[in-house]
Amino acid sequence: MTVELGGEYAREIYESSVSNSKLKQYFVGLKWRPGVHLNAQLQVSHLRRDSDQVLLGYTDNRVLLMVGWAVGEPVRTSKPRAIYESANQP
Repeated sequence: MTVELGGEYAREIYESSVSNSKLKQYFVGLKWRPGVHLNAQLQVSHLRRDSDQVLLGYTDNRVLLMVGWAVGEPVRTSKPRAIYESANQP
């Protein structure tokens, strides 16, 4: 199981007539792999934009749930061999 947290802050300042704004975004994600074939992921995010002009500001909340099922045999990786092992073999 893995958890990821993140965020972003951006500030836009314009010298022309375009409105200045501040953007804040936060997110959290949870990934879970209970078995070889089954995996699940949940992401939740919140975004808020404040602007000098009231009509340009907004808030956005999103929730994403993904469930996956792998078909077939799981991928197996071989153990890497060191270079000196292959050079010393007859």
